[in-house]
Amino acid sequence: MVSILVQSKLISLKLIRIGISCRKPSQYAGQSVCDHFGKLILTWVVRCIHETILGGLRGECVSFVKICTGDRRKTDQWRRGAKVRGSNIASGTAIATFPYGKYKGHAAIYISQDRSGIQVWDQWKGHSVSQRTIRWNGSGLSNNGDSFYVID
Repeated sequence: MVSILVQSKLISLKLIRIGISCRKPSQYAGQSVCDHFGKLILTWVVRCIHETILGGLRGECVSFVKICTGDRRKTDQWRRGAKVRGSNIASGTAIATFPYGKYKGHAAIYISQDRSGIQVWDQWKGHSVSQRTIRWNGSGLSNNGDSFYVID
């Protein structure tokens, strides 16, 4: 009879959550990014259709996330993924607020998190792309780190 000794080691795997992602958000620093569909010269009528149907708004948070990640979906196709707070999320992952399970509020590119909040790259109307901290328990939906989820 032959005896075989099998030694096993428990390998610890670290789960990193990632949805859509942006490789180099810093390349947009200081810019007001617009999600233009093609580089069309838009008339007022076409611009209205473009902005309301296609989601191409200059300086809006969604435009930055879409351009940075290459995600062409409309926001109603975005799905709420893992909650950001306490999750191990890869830097460059797109995150957003999803009250009642649907996107509304704010979108950004995740950098990291610490005791004070989430460090992100983002933009909004009147404020170009830059890094900032969205504090835990902040005020309002867009400025509260506890409101953010990975975009799936």
